[in-house]
Amino acid sequence: MYATCETTGCGNAWQPVPVPPDMTVICGVCGQEVTNITDIKPQEGTVLPEWISEMLQTQNSAGLKP
Repeated sequence: MYATCETTGCGNAWQPVPVPPDMTVICGVCGQEVTNITDIKPQEGTVLPEWISEMLQTQNSAGLKP
């Protein structure tokens, strides 16, 4: 799995970081929770299309609903 921080101005922004699956990811540079998590390593410096980001957020949050 790879997590990519999307926080504007973060020194770690858009740099995919490998992470174990099923864990909450907090950016070590800016302290924000990272929600852009994928099993395919993205190319550094690229932005996912908005519809993919929305789909991932929906998919990732499905298990968090009571």
